[in-house]
Amino acid sequence: MHHVTCDFTLIPIGTNSTSVSEYVKEVPRILKTFPSLTYEISGMAASLEGDIDEIYSAIRTIQEALFDKGLSRVYTVIKIDDRRDEAHTLKYKKEAVQ
Repeated sequence: MHHVTCDFTLIPIGTNSTSVSEYVKEVPRILKTFPSLTYEISGMAASLEGDIDEIYSAIRTIQEALFDKGLSRVYTVIKIDDRRDEAHTLKYKKEAVQ
């Protein structure tokens, strides 16, 4: 198991509306099906903590769900903090800057 933290944003392109909540609400719905991941949802991104392969799998599953909703294009931004000297959790990172 290779533990990392990650922020990702999925941007639906080609919708018929300026609102994308119909697509964004898929993120927590799908992340709940990955019980080994810790996650937080904000207004602009999702933060994940867990095994890197599981994170990639979750993001891929979310992308496919958006395509299944009729989108032809999804722009995805992924930022991964892969720290090997010591493990840091999302909680630790938040507390370190407060």
